[in-house]
Amino acid sequence: MIPLRYKTYLALLPVSLLLCSGCTGSDSGDVTTDKLLTEIASVEENAAYPSVAYKAMTVSGVLSAKEAKSTLLNVLGPGTITRLNLSTDAKKGRLKLLFDESTSGSSIELTSLNLAQAGFPDGFVVGNTSYFPMPFSRSCRIEFERERSDTSSVNYRIDYRAYADSVSVETFSFKRLSPLRKKIAQVTRQLREPTEHRAAQTRQGATILQPGDPISIPLPTGSYAIYELYIRVEPLSGNYAQAMQDMTAQFIFDGLNTARLPLSDFAGSSMEAKAVRNRYIEADESGRITSRWLMPYKEAASIAFINEGKHDKRISYSISLSPITWDERMLYFHASRSEEISEGQDSAIISISGGRGVYKGDAITITNNPTGNPQLILKADGDINTVNAGGQLQDTYCQSEIAMPQSLFGGTGKGIDEENHDYSTFLRLMLLDAVPFTNSMDVIIDRKDENGQMNITATLFWYGDNKARAAHVATPRYQSLALPASSAAE
Repeated sequence: MIPLRYKTYLALLPVSLLLCSGCTGSDSGDVTTDKLLTEIASVEENAAYPSVAYKAMTVSGVLSAKEAKSTLLNVLGPGTITRLNLSTDAKKGRLKLLFDESTSGSSIELTSLNLAQAGFPDGFVVGNTSYFPMPFSRSCRIEFERERSDTSSVNYRIDYRAYADSVSVETFSFKRLSPLRKKIAQVTRQLREPTEHRAAQTRQGATILQPGDPISIPLPTGSYAIYELYIRVEPLSGNYAQAMQDMTAQFIFDGLNTARLPLSDFAGSSMEAKAVRNRYIEADESGRITSRWLMPYKEAASIAFINEGKHDKRISYSISLSPITWDERMLYFHASRSEEISEGQDSAIISISGGRGVYKGDAITITNNPTGNPQLILKADGDINTVNAGGQLQDTYCQSEIAMPQSLFGGTGKGIDEENHDYSTFLRLMLLDAVPFTNSMDVIIDRKDENGQMNITATLFWYGDNKARAAHVATPRYQSLALPASSAAE
């Protein structure tokens, strides 16, 4: 395999992004396992443009039965492995990770494909996937070897960050984890059981909304961030799932309408509004949602809820905020929704353009899937070399066997809609594997020449600056949801 060289791609980034003068986080541009763990745990860092610029890269594929020994990844230059997935039916084989290709480098050989048993911290392993960061300073080579008699299928996917050559990186090794055990346990606990934010200010209320009624909640003026948002919806008649689809949330930050979508989609919990529990969202399947997406703003903001259904609903809310220092890395929270009927070929769900940002995850529901499984592609800044694709959707999400509420990083769910069609919902939430972009991000469903009609509903979670805009593909129903002018942010 020819080594991938990515320094030419990073040369296209503005110098200001590479140096990031005045940024918080890495004080000298260095990347270490310790600092990456801090980044994972930091709510603020997850809502900011990266302090050390990188390109999000992916390699994936399927090994044939004839391939007894294969090179899965071979890259030159500094980087960090952010996600490693290897799935085989036989669960046998040997995985070798060689960092820096020298005697001073680090070599890891795994004879067990159970990644938790192999030594990766348990809190960062989901099924056959490890999300634990593995930085390297000069190169990374990953090989897989198995017995020639083993004819089982092998699927793999590796996500990694590619840094500029000038970035100094401390290479990963299991030996370096010993002094970090306490911190790893703290980060894992924080991700699994987030502590309640001690808010400087709180906005609370409750009301009954009749069909068509909105309620708008103005937030404190000045530079603040929503750290926690609690919502409860109680249908006074009708069913719970429909009530969650009918209640629309709208977020306006500094005059930008950054999100307008049903609460069921905001929770990433599919059309049946199933229970979800992950890094950013908790939903209990009874109308309660707690959002921990950080939502910063510089001057003014408001949140609105609109009853788009046919029945009265009671809604109660609690918004926890704290003051922040707004700097050049701060970004606005976005949740962009798209719904379309695909007849075949590629389907562009949403395109983001005009500004920079970070793609943080998505919830995609496929209904009436005629054959196979489509492929999801993320294309940052129009660069085909940063395509983020992983074969079938369950391979992309690396969690086909994980029930939706069970993973910090997402999951899958299946069900039957009101028209008796089977559907699958794929939820993915990114931490270190988030995808930054400087000007554009295209999200594409590639059906791989499949025929037949397929319904696609997608909610994309991302952060962007005040210039970034998302172009939606929306049905007439969602185009008609217009908040009355009197309820807009001041």
